Amino acid sequence: MTPFPTTHARNIPARVDAELTTFLDRKIVELGALQAGEAAHLIKDCVLEGGKRLQGMWCYWGWQAGGREDCPEIIKVGAALELFHWAALIVDDVFDRSDTRRGLPALHRRLADLHLEQGWHGDPDHYGLVQTLCLTDIAWAWSDELMFASGMDPRLLATRRLPNDLLRSEVWLGQYLDMAERARRTPSLDKAMNVALLKTARSNTMYPLQFGAELANAPAEVISAFKRFGEAVGEAYQLQDDLLGVFGDERLTGKSSTDDFRNGCMTILLSWAMEHATPAQLKVFERHHGDPDLDGTGAAALRAVVEETGARAKIEAMLEDRRAYAVSLLDEAPIADEVRRALTELAVADPVRAGMAAAAVA
Repeated sequence: MTPFPTTHARNIPARVDAELTTFLDRKIVELGALQAGEAAHLIKDCVLEGGKRLQGMWCYWGWQAGGREDCPEIIKVGAALELFHWAALIVDDVFDRSDTRRGLPALHRRLADLHLEQGWHGDPDHYGLVQTLCLTDIAWAWSDELMFASGMDPRLLATRRLPNDLLRSEVWLGQYLDMAERARRTPSLDKAMNVALLKTARSNTMYPLQFGAELANAPAEVISAFKRFGEAVGEAYQLQDDLLGVFGDERLTGKSSTDDFRNGCMTILLSWAMEHATPAQLKVFERHHGDPDLDGTGAAALRAVVEETGARAKIEAMLEDRRAYAVSLLDEAPIADEVRRALTELAVADPVRAGMAAAAVA
């Protein structure tokens, strides 16, 4: 069963992909004239390799909540948000030293491997990193270009741009604080929650939804409900991601279940575990958390401590609480039933949770 039945009935992900394809194909031609078509090809190939197109869907249903008609312009705005989101994910892979993205080699890794295979001059890893940063900078610029070429009324884009501006700045504020907390290694649930809000919860969910609603000139009570709803759903998504980052089945999630340990991440899950660990359990963290050479035995020891502290059960309870609260906010919101159904489905959808169960019994 598809995770997002109502949303897919409008073919939103496919329509967003079609807009991205059209735009990026044009960029391939334009950059080809500059002898740089290879860069556009790389961006296109990576952007279209996967993803749920959640930013596009949140934006679309925010627009619908304002009583606006389905139109290609809002799909293009959603595509622009997706292009920025892709670039943010790719930079996050660099920061996290992740070798995979959606079950495939991360962009910086495949570029480093290409350098090595071709026998080019210089350091392959450095090449992969700097070229990846160049490509993501290009994608961010193109996100703005696609946004303002969407056909959406430029006055609306100019006067209703605050959610989009906040989305872009808070992602990097969250990333900055995330790296700072890893370096300081002072576990704090409050700090971990703040990082999650800035880095993912608001930018991935609340702001795209709010932006679509603002563009549609939705009523103030709808905007207010969406702010609380979007933040709660975003928190739930991040809590799920924290769990999958430790207990997920890599075959289903397409992401490593040891990177959070290896990179010394101070996620909500791991911060709670460290705050509630015994001295003996903290020694396990001190020995293995942040170890770049972490092996399966060390990861298993850390995973056991996370279970023993009750962190997994705590985060799972928080996840269900956030989802229930988010859905409750929609009950009284003055929105059409179809919009309510679509947002509810997006809030509770969990297409990869089975990976956690599989890992737990393995």
